[in-house]
Amino acid sequence: MAQSTYNHQNQPGASYRLNVNASLQASQTNNSGASPPLETYPFMYWIDTSTAPRLIKQRNASNSAWAIIGEVGGLGLIRYKNALDPVDDDDLVTRSWAQERFGFPVGSVIELYNRPDNPGVILGYGTWVPIGEGRVTIGVGSTTDERGEQRTIGPLDFGGAFQDQLSINTMPEHDHDFNREEVQVGSGSFRGFDDSAADGSTTKTGGGQPHNNMQPYFAVYRWYRSA
Repeated sequence: MAQSTYNHQNQPGASYRLNVNASLQASQTNNSGASPPLETYPFMYWIDTSTAPRLIKQRNASNSAWAIIGEVGGLGLIRYKNALDPVDDDDLVTRSWAQERFGFPVGSVIELYNRPDNPGVILGYGTWVPIGEGRVTIGVGSTTDERGEQRTIGPLDFGGAFQDQLSINTMPEHDHDFNREEVQVGSGSFRGFDDSAADGSTTKTGGGQPHNNMQPYFAVYRWYRSA
């Protein structure tokens, strides 16, 4: 951390070299110190070490005031200016605005690989709750599948099942072969049903168990920012 003058008058070589090195050190550390630099220039940076956290400040275009543009080691206070919401050079926006603008706003959903930590601890802001355990996500809106069926998915809709059991209406259309008995009639014969045969049915098969309905998956920790 250092501050120094940037205006060096004529002086002996050794003193000049010493002062130039001090100016370079001040520039390399962004003029960090507990008080503002004595010499200021438009758009000059200054790390104010008198605060906690330490603030990053920048001189305005007219060299008349300092504007806080951030903080060391965090999202900080972000100064902004645009055509839709113009502000003066020394106007500030809060940390929460910076998080909404550049971080994860309320309503965000994030996924973490093999890390169960709450994102509020990792990011340092927001209230995060687990969401959608054991479920995959799907986009909101209307779509048509390859068979031509159209469905509309609304916000926060839930659906699907881990397993599914076929019913008569959902099983594929199919036939059952039945062996007919050959009946002798005079000198000829034909295949048909013997009137003396009792009523019967085909032999049952299958276990009647539900089948797996899950797509291949990869599990992660999913969180929703609620506040």
